Amino acid sequence: MNSTAYTAMAEQMEKGAYTEPAAKITIANLYARQMLTEGEYNELMDKADALAANTPDGEALSRIVALESAVKTLQSEVAALKEAVTSGSTEIPEPEPGQTGAEDDPIDAVRGMTYYKDKYYRDPDDGQVYQCYRDSDSHPGSGVALAYLPHELVNIYFYFTRVS
Repeated sequence: MNSTAYTAMAEQMEKGAYTEPAAKITIANLYARQMLTEGEYNELMDKADALAANTPDGEALSRIVALESAVKTLQSEVAALKEAVTSGSTEIPEPEPGQTGAEDDPIDAVRGMTYYKDKYYRDPDDGQVYQCYRDSDSHPGSGVALAYLPHELVNIYFYFTRVS
């Protein structure tokens, strides 16, 4: 049985979400974080060879973040299913909804993610909650991808809201 990271990455590659360089960088990151076995790593690298070399947008970093959050979700769902099976339960647990970005349910921020105006984010470095108050200047409503955490951009993109 393949790992959830392998399954999620293979799905995204089949959907065309990655170019060859972006896929290989992501696969290497997953392998470095020990989320893939050596066999899974080699298999995904072979699949990446068949991908197109470039896309017009080239948003590799945001795709890595999206993939990591998808893997987190899948891992929690698999853990809940395993628990249900080992306890002998016949009831399948419903997956937990994701973070909404509301003030009482902030999104966990990571470097390189896309931030959306009026959403709340919890900074992992200081544990505080920040509200994003800016959007993409060229495409309003599409959010803005930043390679920084909220505490590094206070009064530029974020307002300090509260201690988590």
